[in-house]
Amino acid sequence: MTSNLNEIENILGELKNGKKILEYLLELRSKYEERLNNLRSEFKLAEEDYQALDQLVLALKKAQFAKILDLRDSMDQIFKRISISNPIFSEFLDKIFKIANDECQKIARDYPILIQEACQQEGIKIDQTSVHPKYTFCDQFITLEIDEKNSRQKHTQERENSSFYRLTFQ
Repeated sequence: MTSNLNEIENILGELKNGKKILEYLLELRSKYEERLNNLRSEFKLAEEDYQALDQLVLALKKAQFAKILDLRDSMDQIFKRISISNPIFSEFLDKIFKIANDECQKIARDYPILIQEACQQEGIKIDQTSVHPKYTFCDQFITLEIDEKNSRQKHTQERENSSFYRLTFQ
């Protein structure tokens, strides 16, 4: 116990005389602050990577090809970063995006037939004046317009007093 008291007295003496311990602690704290900031940055990147992969997995499970292409466009830098650290993933990702692009193009080509078949199955009459890429239903009460350039659908209501709202589907 006497040795512990002597050690404490030595430490207090050093604090009073040269403040070596305080300098050491400040330096140590600075190193831990730098390490903490590096870990925060690393965590932020890992979280972004996880979110991108999670959204990609969900879109793949649901075969949402347009969503996959949207993810490719909106998270391009994240996917590049992941690909750099994992070359196998890079090849796999290229294949996924190619398949998604091919499927979207196929759907866009087949859309006039698909919309007619779906409406027939559901008993919905397409107005006789409808022409691809703009379809109208219920005497032009509902309009479905296909944005072929971006492979998107836009659904709008035509009457002002309607209880419908402008919607965009993806």
